[in-house]
Amino acid sequence: MSLLEPEVLDIKYTPAQTFTPQGLVNTLHKIFGNEGEAKKLPSLVQAQQFTFWDLDNSPALNSPSVIGNILSKQSASNVYVNEIFDNLTQGGVIRSDLRSSKKALEAPYDIDDANTIVVGDEKILQEIDVLKGLTDGTPGEGR
Repeated sequence: MSLLEPEVLDIKYTPAQTFTPQGLVNTLHKIFGNEGEAKKLPSLVQAQQFTFWDLDNSPALNSPSVIGNILSKQSASNVYVNEIFDNLTQGGVIRSDLRSSKKALEAPYDIDDANTIVVGDEKILQEIDVLKGLTDGTPGEGR
């Protein structure tokens, strides 16, 4: 009887890479040696999802937090707001994710299928593909 050593996998990622349910599916897809792209994971929660991109010196910088605060005053809404800072792009860019849903999320994650994306300055479009985070409109996705 031969004992087999378990295989150890070293998965590397950049600090900019965020962990989302779809990211986990993509990683497992590669680990198991599957070819091509992993199938798109349907949204785990029905929610309205928004992503805001703006420069860190914008007068509208706090808008996502203000909108989140207003939405949170509705007793039937659970609101999640997260801000991500990137000091290397355009001298400072902030991405704000806002999710409003009827169910609370125990493990909030970055939004990669937003219903709406707001870009506060056109300079951001020169370096960031903001549309890759937009839902494709498939029924049940990001809603």
